[in-house]
Amino acid sequence: MINFKFWIAVSALAIVSHTASTSLAQYGLYGSPDVLRLPTPTGHNVGQPPYSQSLATVSSQQPDVSPASYRSVPNNVNDGQYAKNTVTPSIEPIRPIPAKPIPPRPVPLAQPGQGPQGKSLVEHMLTESERQKSATKVQDDSGYIDDESCDSCDPCSEPCCETTCCPWYASAAALFMTRDQPNRLWTTYETNNLPNQLMNTEIEMKWEAGGEIRFGRWFCCNTWALEVGYWTLNPFEGTSSMSVDGGTVSTPLDVADINFAGVAAMGIFDSAAEHKLWRSDEIHNVEINVVQKLTNLYGYSNPFDVNLFVGARYFRFEERLIFGSLDDGNTWGEDGGIHEAYLNDHVQNNLLGVQIGVTSKCCLWQSLSLMVTPRIGIFNNNVQHHFSVYRGDGTIGTCTAGTGSYPVHSTKNTFSALAEVDLGINWQVTQCWGAMIGYRLLAVSGIALSDNQIPHYVVDIPEIANTNTNADLILHGAYVGITYNF
Repeated sequence: MINFKFWIAVSALAIVSHTASTSLAQYGLYGSPDVLRLPTPTGHNVGQPPYSQSLATVSSQQPDVSPASYRSVPNNVNDGQYAKNTVTPSIEPIRPIPAKPIPPRPVPLAQPGQGPQGKSLVEHMLTESERQKSATKVQDDSGYIDDESCDSCDPCSEPCCETTCCPWYASAAALFMTRDQPNRLWTTYETNNLPNQLMNTEIEMKWEAGGEIRFGRWFCCNTWALEVGYWTLNPFEGTSSMSVDGGTVSTPLDVADINFAGVAAMGIFDSAAEHKLWRSDEIHNVEINVVQKLTNLYGYSNPFDVNLFVGARYFRFEERLIFGSLDDGNTWGEDGGIHEAYLNDHVQNNLLGVQIGVTSKCCLWQSLSLMVTPRIGIFNNNVQHHFSVYRGDGTIGTCTAGTGSYPVHSTKNTFSALAEVDLGINWQVTQCWGAMIGYRLLAVSGIALSDNQIPHYVVDIPEIANTNTNADLILHGAYVGITYNF
């Protein structure tokens, strides 16, 4: 009887235990393979848990199979704090606690992909970059002014600083230059004494003044600029004359086969009272360059500034050489000039091509900087050549031998190279005004000079028409000027 009651109690206890464990498994408690997901409350702002795992992440963890079963239930969904609640053998489902509404905040919450104030991340970064850039200008105290307030440019307070608020710039300079000595072409000797050569075309050229202007504008935050420039010099002019006291002069050039309306040219050029030479050289230069700033470091403790430029250039060198002779016993201009004769050679070199160069500045002290600007270019040289022999009254000489007649016109295109270097010192007086002084050297190859066009046998027309373009030209001198940014 006792055994029968014992077995009845054991069986009842087993049935109750089995039923309780099955019911609890449905609610994700002891013995459950997964945590039951709570429904997401609607209409409330639910705060994020203080740790990085979300409820979905927690649900993917391994089930708790320890004897003491726990369920992680938020006591307060808003504050995200969790507590452990001891499981009771109740089959009643656990209800989520309603979330309390979060009071509105003064600054809207940033959505995914947005920055503060509801701006996109890109807008936020651009705004922050501009703010930091402005802060840097103020911190560096380099005299920079925002682009919107460029009406006045304050003086620079940093060494060798440049303006960024004034994109336009201009410069004007005075030039004082000369050229190398021309080639020698002997024109005069003492009559009846050929070894006594007296005069040639190497006329001493004086220094001449000139002017230069440049004008340009910076673009794209002063990263590149478009610049135009022009400079010229007063014509290099020189004269030379030769006569012999108690005697006459003659020319080594052969003019025997030339006459003027039946009058032999030898009668004017040989046994003459006087020989004269006139030379005139004219120079013009035009440039259009695109300038790329390689460094923009003034005001940032780096003393160097380098700009690369490339562009088109036109350079013209025009030269005229005249050799005149006065018949013995007469004066210049007498009888309308019938007693004098001339050889006139005129060449014009028109160089058009491209060039490349670099402007390098190095801060020396305070507002003083050293500037070096080398440039080199390749050009097509269109040479216009004109040669004539005539008498003082305008009568053109005629050839009694050979082929051809005067005047002689010819055109030739050839390759030329031009190199130039400026070495100077710049003084940045204020942020807008500056001064400069320096030295300029220019060399041109492959050009035509008048000295090279007159042959010994002057009546050789084909030789005159074949213009010689194997000469060189060197110009050098000083420049001083001012610069202005606006």
